[in-house]
Amino acid sequence: MSNSKVYSTTEYNLFKKLRGNRAINELHVRRLVEAIKEKDLQIPIIVDEDMNVLDGQHRLDAYKIVGNPIFYIVKNKFDLQDVRNVNSVKATCPPVYVW
Repeated sequence: MSNSKVYSTTEYNLFKKLRGNRAINELHVRRLVEAIKEKDLQIPIIVDEDMNVLDGQHRLDAYKIVGNPIFYIVKNKFDLQDVRNVNSVKATCPPVYVW
């Protein structure tokens, strides 16, 4: 599988949770479910060559609930420390209010 190709599937059991990654926040998953139902932006998750989820584990759980295909990109030579580095620099966006 290429590093630049985006794949999609509804075979959610292909993906594995990366041991040592953050715990799932169920509230975040529920919010993602509602967002996907409203408008599915099809933002891909990132997995390694063994299909461990490196980025997007909450999206994966949300897509399982909604039943839409999930899009994913395979990245080689990533490990848990890379995931932690990415997670540590992600910005938390404040809620957007429409007046």
